[in-house]
Amino acid sequence: VVIATGHVWPEKGKIKGFYDSPWPIEKISRQLNHPVAVIGTSLSGVDTVLTLADKHGKFERDVNGKLQYKPDETADKFSITMFSRKGLLPDLRCHFEYPEHDIYRYVKAPEIETHRKQNGGFVSIDFFFKKYKEAVQKVDPEFYERIKFHDLKSFINFVVRERQQKPPFDWLADEYAASQRSLSEKKPMHWKEILDDVTYSLSFYAKYLNAEDMLEFKRDLMPLASYVIAFMPLESAEKLMALHDAGKLDLVATGQEWSHSTNQGEEGATLRYRKDSKDVYQRFGTVVRATGQQEVSVDKFPFRSLADSGAVQPMSVVYSGAEKAEKEIAAAKGGEQPETTQKGDGDRYYFYPGGIAVDDSFRIKGKDGANPRIFDLAVPHLLGCYPYTQSLPFCNDASRIVVNAIMKEIQKPVVGEWTQRVNDNDAPSTQRQQSG
Repeated sequence: VVIATGHVWPEKGKIKGFYDSPWPIEKISRQLNHPVAVIGTSLSGVDTVLTLADKHGKFERDVNGKLQYKPDETADKFSITMFSRKGLLPDLRCHFEYPEHDIYRYVKAPEIETHRKQNGGFVSIDFFFKKYKEAVQKVDPEFYERIKFHDLKSFINFVVRERQQKPPFDWLADEYAASQRSLSEKKPMHWKEILDDVTYSLSFYAKYLNAEDMLEFKRDLMPLASYVIAFMPLESAEKLMALHDAGKLDLVATGQEWSHSTNQGEEGATLRYRKDSKDVYQRFGTVVRATGQQEVSVDKFPFRSLADSGAVQPMSVVYSGAEKAEKEIAAAKGGEQPETTQKGDGDRYYFYPGGIAVDDSFRIKGKDGANPRIFDLAVPHLLGCYPYTQSLPFCNDASRIVVNAIMKEIQKPVVGEWTQRVNDNDAPSTQRQQSG
C-alpha cells in the first residue's frame, strides 16, 4: 500500500472572513471591497494576493510597456496588506546551471555515510553547510569571501540584513532587474542555486539530525528557504509591483511579537503588532493565513487503525544534551511555543517536529519498527522527516525510492505466504501457489 493522499488544508473556520488557509482558492475568489490581510509572504501568500487582485481589477500595460493595475470602480475600498515576521518577499527565478534537482550533486552519499559513522549515527547541519561553502568557493569566489567565516546562523542573519537594507518593494524592483539579466545572459546566481540543492539534500537526511540541529533547520533554515530559494516567477513580481504602485498592496514586518483577535458574529479579525515600539491595531474584513502546508500529527492521521495499533508513530529526534531541551520545555510552559519537547526514559529528551516517522524508503515506522508493506508519500505526514519538500522534484525522487524498494521486495523469495494465481481467474479460490 502506498499512501499518497496529497495536501491537507484546514476546514472552514468558525469566524466568517477568517481563513486558516487560502486553499481551495475558490473560497476567496470573489469581490470583497474592503481591506484584506494576508498572513505570510511565501509563494502561497503571493498566489493569494494575485487571486484577490484579479477579482478586483485588471493588469494592463501603458504606452511604455510598464505593467499597471486598474482597480474596478466597485473596488474603491479594496486593499491588501501582507504580514510576515521579517517583512521579506520571495526571490525571483533566475538562470540555473542545473535546472533539475539532484540529491547528491554537492554532497555525495558515501561522504554522508562516512560522516554519520564518525558522528555517532547522526548527521550535522554544520557538515552540510561546510559542503555548501566549498561548492560556492569553486564557482563564486567573490561571494565566498563574504561568507567564509559564517556558520549557518550568522549566514542567515547576513542574508536577511542584506535584504532589509531597502524597503521590500524597492528591493523587489532591484531583484527583478537582476533576474532579468541572469535569464537573458544565462548567468546563474550560484549561491542561491547551490543553497537550494544542499538544503534539498539535507532534507533527505533530516531524520538523522539531533534535536538541536532539527530546531535550527525548521526555525532558521526553512524560513530562509521560503523566500531566498522559493523562486517566484517574474510575472508575479511585476504584478506585485504594479499593485503596490496603485496603492493597493503593502507589506508589514511584524517581528516576533504579533497576534490576532476575532469576535463571534463579526467578520474578519483585528491584527496587533509592534511598530516603532508601539502597539498597532488594524481591523480587516477578511484575513487569510497563507503560511503553507502544516504537519499532520498522529492524532489526526487519517487511517485510524494504523495509529491506534501503534503501526504509525510521531517523528522524533533526540537531544544531544539537556540544556536546550529544558529551555524548550520552559518556553512551552510559559505559553511562548507549542509543547514539542518531552523527556523520555532516563536522561534523554526528544523533539517532536510533527508528522509521522518513516524509514529511508518511506515505509511507516511504528512500535515494532518499519512496516515492509506500507509506504507513505503524503507531504503533510512527512514534514517532520523531510522538512524541505520541493514540490514536483520531491514527488519524483520520493516515488523513485518507493518503487525501487517495492521492486527489491518483489524480487525476494517470500517464504510462508500464499498468493493466488494471477492469471487463473477461473480457478477455485482454494487453489493457491506457495511462493518462495
